[in-house]
Amino acid sequence: MSIQPSAFALLAVLLVAGPALAAGDKPAPKTAAGKKAADKAAADKAAADRADADKAAADKAAADKAAADKTDADKAATDKADADKAATDKADADKATADKAAAPDPLDPWEEPSKTYRFIGVRFREIFVPRFLINLFAAGGTNVNAPSVGVELISRRDHLEYGLAASYADYGMAQTIFRSKANPPTSNELVASKLKLIFVTFDILYEIPLERKTDGAGNTRTGRFALLVGGGVGLAGVAGNLYRSQAYPLKGGAADDNVPSQWGACQGAGKPGVSGFCGNSNGHFSPGNDVTQGYSEPSWAGGGSKPLIFPWIALPQISLRYKPIKQFQTKLDLGFSTSGFFFGLSASYGL
Repeated sequence: MSIQPSAFALLAVLLVAGPALAAGDKPAPKTAAGKKAADKAAADKAAADRADADKAAADKAAADKAAADKTDADKAATDKADADKAATDKADADKATADKAAAPDPLDPWEEPSKTYRFIGVRFREIFVPRFLINLFAAGGTNVNAPSVGVELISRRDHLEYGLAASYADYGMAQTIFRSKANPPTSNELVASKLKLIFVTFDILYEIPLERKTDGAGNTRTGRFALLVGGGVGLAGVAGNLYRSQAYPLKGGAADDNVPSQWGACQGAGKPGVSGFCGNSNGHFSPGNDVTQGYSEPSWAGGGSKPLIFPWIALPQISLRYKPIKQFQTKLDLGFSTSGFFFGLSASYGL
């Protein structure tokens, strides 16, 4: 039988393509296994990626926690440092306050018992010799004011005060009539003084506090105001001139012993010639009516009656003290002495 060309061609195609087609059908099972492997590899990769991501997240969380912990630790350390500093500052402030409270006030005027307080200062006194004291032993006379100024050193302890002072006093007096009460008016003299006295005195005064307070130790302290009561003694050197002149009544008749202007100074024995006056019993004359131009009384050393020294006795002496601060005090003084009454004011600085 003969074979047609088309059949032959078909047979050739089958012979040639058959093996290839057969070979193409066999890999089907291998492809499924590869897909499974690929899927597993993908799953493994995904799992690894998730593990990496989880690890990264865990690492980040750990890092964040560590950073947060560090921040908290730093904040805690800062807060502690601030608290410690605040506590230290408060302790320092409390200590400074306590030290200030414990430290004595440098201006505190209150005085402690059994402690010595010393002052140095100046004082002024006005010594007043009233006429009535002069008239106790003499006729005539006048009120005499003798201003005095000086320096003083004061020491005080346990309410007892000692004062040592040196002062100058001017006992100047305008001319006035003076005579012994035992003598008649014909023995009247005009007397004027330019005497100066230098005093050294010592006062002892007892303090009566007008203020008291008790300190933390139970000690009673005296305060700013106090009354001082006591007395003083001393001596004065006498300098200057004491002028005397016999006197006569200017109108030739009776004159008042209490009015010096009614009397004139005798210029010599019998000059002027007023009966009973200007005798020759002494040389107390003045060339004019100003007795300071005439006779000057000699001192005791020259046989005269002008003293070389004069005693000072003051009793009582009362003082009011005001002490506003520790370093300063002032006193108002009042008393009676051998020179008469006196009052004064002093100011002293604490040593």
